[in-house]
Amino acid sequence: MTRRRRAAILGVLALVLAALAASDVASQERSLRRRLGPPVPVLVTRTALPAGRLLTPEALAVRSIPARFAPPDAYARASAVAGLRATVALRAGSFLVPGTVRARAPGAIDTVPQPGQRVVVVVAHAAPGQVRPGARVDVLVTRSDRDGVAGRTVVALRDVLVTRATRVPADQGGDTGTGPRVQASLRVTLRQAVALATVQSFAKDITLLPRAD
Repeated sequence: MTRRRRAAILGVLALVLAALAASDVASQERSLRRRLGPPVPVLVTRTALPAGRLLTPEALAVRSIPARFAPPDAYARASAVAGLRATVALRAGSFLVPGTVRARAPGAIDTVPQPGQRVVVVVAHAAPGQVRPGARVDVLVTRSDRDGVAGRTVVALRDVLVTRATRVPADQGGDTGTGPRVQASLRVTLRQAVALATVQSFAKDITLLPRAD
């Protein structure tokens, strides 16, 4: 057998083996696709989210994964969970399923601060029964002059949400000559929190003034 003939035969064998290998790979891919199922869209968290966080489109992403690995009840689009909140802390890439989200109950107070918000606690005078969770109030601060006497009263914050309010017991200074006091948690922005801390440093008295519903 000549060298040229041997080379031709080897070339043909190489082509046959390559075709067989390609066919085997394609067959394995088809078998794998049948086992895994077609790709399906699933909704996942783009970043880690704490429990109670509002689910916004910016915090979510849609991924395409094989049907075998997708939870059967997984949400497939962000609009399906609009307005819902995380029931538990979620890691980045977590699937969104009914057990991980919840709707806010009718009349419930949104106590969880959102990005850029803070919760500050103040002890202030307030009308009995009018400052309660869900109420919106203006925060009035009465300044103290150099002699410790009450000075000018200013509006420190406007229209902030009360997330919690408890009356201060009388034996703990709850009832003074100017009326009862409450300890209230207020949900504010970071700028409002700084402003309130500033005016509190020279405040003689703080009053919460309920706003009309």
